[in-house]
Amino acid sequence: MKKAPIFAVILILLMIGIGAYSLPNRDTNPQAMPTQPIESRARALSEPEIQSMLFEIDKSFSGGTLEHRKQLARTLNEAYFKTKSVDLRRKISNTLTRLLKSEADTSVARAIAMSHSRLYFDDNTLANLKDAYERKVLSFDDYYGELAHVFPGAPPEVREGIIRDIAASHNRYAVDIVASNINGDNKMVLSEYETTELQKFLRTNEPIFSGTADAYGQFEAIRYEQWILAGANLAKSTGSTSAEQFMVDKLLDSKTDPRALVAIATSPFMNSLPPEQRNSGSWALIQSKAQDFINKNPANPSLQLAGQQIVLNSK
Repeated sequence: MKKAPIFAVILILLMIGIGAYSLPNRDTNPQAMPTQPIESRARALSEPEIQSMLFEIDKSFSGGTLEHRKQLARTLNEAYFKTKSVDLRRKISNTLTRLLKSEADTSVARAIAMSHSRLYFDDNTLANLKDAYERKVLSFDDYYGELAHVFPGAPPEVREGIIRDIAASHNRYAVDIVASNINGDNKMVLSEYETTELQKFLRTNEPIFSGTADAYGQFEAIRYEQWILAGANLAKSTGSTSAEQFMVDKLLDSKTDPRALVAIATSPFMNSLPPEQRNSGSWALIQSKAQDFINKNPANPSLQLAGQQIVLNSK
């Protein structure tokens, strides 16, 4: 039985890092340390208790310390996912919206904005993000990163505008999140316009391998794998080409950085291919070219480790 590739382990760590960048989120509710009775109660709340909590927060929020107010914002996010009541979820959304508008401290306002943006998309989502960005509560990366997080859950009549804004931003952090969303949500149905805009966004924001020509970083390799897989998935959805052909054409293009070939040759994607497919045709050529580049740079330990991984994958 093969050992899990180090690349896969690093991918998990990177995804954890991306998620932690702007916790709380929709998929993993924040596990915040309780500092006040309200927070401790948010672990297991009935609907009447959530109602009571909202009332108490309205009364006490402005008088709390900075850290206490941040914690209360995260607690509201957590309570949102502790109930299935549409009415209570709307009240929590409205409470966070009201607190965001009245909060003067930038760090607290950022915690509130992030806590709200990771709720399910509603009428407050875009208005809150725009308000926080205009007030410089959210940074450039924060804002476009959050737009990239929320667009899959937005209704079609709103989603096109969000995608247009993301595409115009050329924000590289948003590229990572968009790619992750495309690769992870097979049920997302995009319009022709949305697909075209996202393809253009990815194409014009190809991840760059930094440093000298022989420098090789695992995080950059992971970003490249996610980026090319997203492009392949979009191309496949249009019927213009297969996902495999899209990747092969890009990787064997003479203008492609050879480190991209190393990234894919050592990736979880490559390791997921059946051995007979992985070790023949275009994929075998990609691995061979990656090894050629590795062999030309014997002093780079990261590349040498990648070379060992390619050999291991080929068995």
